[in-house]
Formats: sequence, structure tokens, C-alpha cells
Amino acid sequence: MVFVELSIEETAMAKELADATYERHRHQAGQYRNLQRSHLVGKLGEVAVDKWLRQDGFAADPAYRDPERERDPDVLVNGRGIAVKSWRPDTWGEWGRCVTPGQMPGLQKKVLAIVWAVVDDERIPCQVEIAGWSTPDEVAAQEPQATGPAYRPVVNHQVTVEQLREPRTLFELLRS
Repeated sequence: MVFVELSIEETAMAKELADATYERHRHQAGQYRNLQRSHLVGKLGEVAVDKWLRQDGFAADPAYRDPERERDPDVLVNGRGIAVKSWRPDTWGEWGRCVTPGQMPGLQKKVLAIVWAVVDDERIPCQVEIAGWSTPDEVAAQEPQATGPAYRPVVNHQVTVEQLREPRTLFELLRS
């Protein structure tokens, strides 16, 4: 497991970015509830993955910071796209490691890897676990199924925790 601790400044930046994306999308319906906290958890995960890559010497291109690049992969390294998917610890078991069927074809075209993050946004300073990663094809190979609690099921491709690749093996792929 890899843990990334975010500074107060990094957390504040994530909050500003999340507030902006929430405002842009707050009236759009989706498969999940469109909550401000969900946007924050996503941005905290992206900031953490960006920091993790930079700490290991990668020149990460943080597309997630630019609203004009919203359709790009969250982070790029040497032109290779990385998507970051984040959940809080209390939703990781039921909803974590998921991609909706509608999003899957786009991810398969534009990213090399999907990094899975668990964001403890109630901890100060915020701590993010980089739980592992998967290729888009590995996720797409999972038959869509109802995920989440019985009162709010969402159909997703979901990989199990056992299927996740060890986080640092992503570095080998990015260096190849």
C-alpha cells in the first residue's frame, strides 16, 4: 500500500478545483449523486496521484487542474494518460474500483491505466491511499453488475481488490 499525505495548500487547491467542477456540473444528472463532497474526493485523489508520481521523478502533466482539458486523462506522463478514480473509505467496499459502462469506451481509448484511490477527507492532514491500478481492458472485462448498497444500486464494471495491480508496478510501465 502507498499513502500520500496532502498539505494544507494541496488540500485547499483540491477544494477550489472541486468547487469549480461542482458548479459546472451541479445540474447534470448522472449515475451517482452529484454532490460537492464527491467532487472534492475526486480532486483530492487526483492531487495525491499527481504528487505521488512527481515524488518518484515523473514529470506529470496535471490536466485535472485545467477546466478546458476536462475531457483529457486526469494526469499524463510522457503523453500516456492516467485516470484517477477515488472513493472514501466507507464507500470503497461497495462502490470502489468501478467504472460505468458508458465511460468505459472513452477510457479504453485515452488512458494507459486507471489508478484507484481511497481518500480519507476527514483526516487532517488529508491522507490518500493509492490502493492499486488496473488497465482499462482489465476493468472492461468485468461483466457490468449492480454495485453499491441495495437502496441505491449502480451498474458498473467493478474489479475486486485482489485484481488490483501493486501501485509501484505502474512506474515500470511508465518508464518502459
